Amino acid sequence: MSKAVLTSIRPKYCNLIVYGHKLYEVRKTRPNLNTPFTSFIYCTKGTGVNTFNVPISNKKLLEHFLETDSMKSLNYPIGNGKVIGRFICDEIVPWHEDYAPPVPLELTGLLYSSIRQYWGDKETIYLWHISELKIYDEPKELSEFEKPCPYNYDCWKCKYYFNGSFDEPPHCDLEDFGVIERPPQSWCYVEELQ
Repeated sequence: MSKAVLTSIRPKYCNLIVYGHKLYEVRKTRPNLNTPFTSFIYCTKGTGVNTFNVPISNKKLLEHFLETDSMKSLNYPIGNGKVIGRFICDEIVPWHEDYAPPVPLELTGLLYSSIRQYWGDKETIYLWHISELKIYDEPKELSEFEKPCPYNYDCWKCKYYFNGSFDEPPHCDLEDFGVIERPPQSWCYVEELQ
């Protein structure tokens, strides 16, 4: 299985990550991966109160300003709807509903009331630690990533149904892998295309 995931994050939280104010990503689930693993950051487009433009690179904004003598790009959603960077998740901290927060809440970028609302009926949620953050100068498109074969059989379509033998383990469903066309609701396993 791939050692990477693609995580959908709202623009305002991406901004907190970009500027180093958010060091833990709160999730209801965790990947079946040992830490450390790579998490690519997909910045959602955001609507209504979640509309927040994420300039992914101060360097790029400055270059644009010097080239065009315009501040227009400061209001342009450079990173929204794209993969803006990646981080290494070097630790996942479980938080059981009956216990106090395992890390200071300001490091999550969320209020306790927001976390409780998100928590729902889960007994445990997970705090993914953000380390070795890298924000791309040029955001990447979703099409630059693909979901790996869920059975890890070095696909294509599990070597065409195991070379015609249908009594082998299950093979991929075409929706289970391939180039990513839509962002995940929360996160999904991915491989970066070369």
